[in-house]
Amino acid sequence: MSDLFDTLFDDNDGNAAAGYFATTADNCDLTGTRTPDDVADDVDWLGDDPGGDCNMVAFEAAPAGVAPGFTVRYVINRVCNAAGDPNAVFAADGSVMACSRLAGGESEGSTRGGASYGNLPLTAEAQTYYRITTRIDGPRNTVRFVQALVVI
Repeated sequence: MSDLFDTLFDDNDGNAAAGYFATTADNCDLTGTRTPDDVADDVDWLGDDPGGDCNMVAFEAAPAGVAPGFTVRYVINRVCNAAGDPNAVFAADGSVMACSRLAGGESEGSTRGGASYGNLPLTAEAQTYYRITTRIDGPRNTVRFVQALVVI
């Protein structure tokens, strides 16, 4: 599974066939609840292409342990305004690159047993956030969404 994520997340342009998109897709209603009367901005969860502004098609997964009658689909969005290298100043389309990123910080000092420990810099390579939206369809026409933000 890690190899799959490494392959997807190293792709700065997205991989629609695998359900990975290199942008936040602000024009898409990921769960269909933001604009319930407008399906044109919905993700294509079922392969019936609602069309319109959102051109995201979900990937159907078959994870181990899923009970019969349940279907699992997902889309992954890199939390960036455009495709391209998230470390670059400019995106592939020439706009200024803006990504939600996590980098180093600073630890807080403490005192233990009379010894004082100062603030230490926490150095780390900047990492980009990814939003994973999962839709699970159940055998009784139930639909559930789960979203998570991850840093890889």
